[in-house]
Amino acid sequence: MAKPAIEYDAVVIGAGAAGLTAASELQAQGLNIVVLEARQKAGGRIDTDYAFASYPIERGAEFIHGENVCTWQLVRRQQLRTLPAMDNDDALFIDALGHFLPLPEFSRRPEGESLQYMSSRHPGIYQLAENWVNSGKPDTSVDSLLEACGVKLYPGLYPLINHSFQGLHAAGLQRLGVYGLVETSYADDGTMNFRIVEGYNRLFRDHNLSIRFSDPVQTVAWDKTGARIKTKAGLVFETYKAIITLPLAQLQKEAVRFEPALPPNKTEAIRRLGAGHITKLVLRFGERFWPSDMERFATEKCTGFWWRPGWGRPDEEPILTAYAGAELADRLSRSGRHDAVQIALDDLTSLFGKQAKDQFQNAILANWQMEPHIGMGYSFCPAGATGFRALLSCPVDNVLFFAGEATSVTRAATVHGAIESGLRAAHEVVKNER
Repeated sequence: MAKPAIEYDAVVIGAGAAGLTAASELQAQGLNIVVLEARQKAGGRIDTDYAFASYPIERGAEFIHGENVCTWQLVRRQQLRTLPAMDNDDALFIDALGHFLPLPEFSRRPEGESLQYMSSRHPGIYQLAENWVNSGKPDTSVDSLLEACGVKLYPGLYPLINHSFQGLHAAGLQRLGVYGLVETSYADDGTMNFRIVEGYNRLFRDHNLSIRFSDPVQTVAWDKTGARIKTKAGLVFETYKAIITLPLAQLQKEAVRFEPALPPNKTEAIRRLGAGHITKLVLRFGERFWPSDMERFATEKCTGFWWRPGWGRPDEEPILTAYAGAELADRLSRSGRHDAVQIALDDLTSLFGKQAKDQFQNAILANWQMEPHIGMGYSFCPAGATGFRALLSCPVDNVLFFAGEATSVTRAATVHGAIESGLRAAHEVVKNER
């Protein structure tokens, strides 16, 4: 016998930052809502571990990117504390060309001029990209942009610079599009980074939402009057409005079947945007063996980028996080936990000696592209895909609404971009409420 349908004003699919924000806003507006989550817990790509150390360790999102972003409203509401992070170039070390030096010192070397291109936010590279777009030239990769503009990176530093882009954008120089780089401007967000002392998961505590966990949505049957949503457990939810906050990778693999299919422009947007891969490897040691003034380091080796997750805490423990994107993430991902740890320890040993292996105690491998119901780190915009974030965000017949970091035109790949998208979708629902 078919189970009776449960009726709601709105159903939110996905309990990540976008979904929780949208649901909270709709509930505050007096709508009867439910959140359907495939996993056993809320948070999506926010995933804080409270057992690995005496302080929170972030398996997923770790930083508030900017002193002006909307995340601070939640920080204040939850009365959370923050610590500044990655705010001192003297604490950033560079491992390349046989040298391990603080960034300012490395930059003074003859080959160090190329390091200005490590970050897409650097005025030099961003100005090149903006000039390219403003001149009306066709979209191309960042790699091709640098070549066309006569920028000659020091050959031995190309891997390091490419690794930096892979971590920042989950796509390397050859895949990331120039127009998408300019479109995702993060305008007015600010330049500082912060960690939440109590852990990122605490942003969304006490939400008082009705969430059904561990029951993936299988089908969304919809027409202009509403939607009928069926889960794996066979439950049916009827609603006037549905907000879909699934990660882009889940939309690309058609984890949820839409009946009828989504419009062609929506499916093209889903197909054309990039679902980038990210892997984090957190290593615990018995004692610190790295320089006390080193907060983080970028490396030409395959682990990409490292930092101290306890930087600035009085109770910091000897823990390092390796952060890899795109092809580097895939290599660690395919290796499995044991081999990934060995790769990381080999990289550390080449820098700091055998004490890296001698002091090693334990590790966490956060393999986001292999995480069920997520399948990715964050989205990126390849060459030729500009404008598809806006298309992805558009409602369909004022019944289906879309949110999530991939739908954020100017703040993709960030938690605050996801939060803003959830607010946008909720406001669209309220505006078109029947």
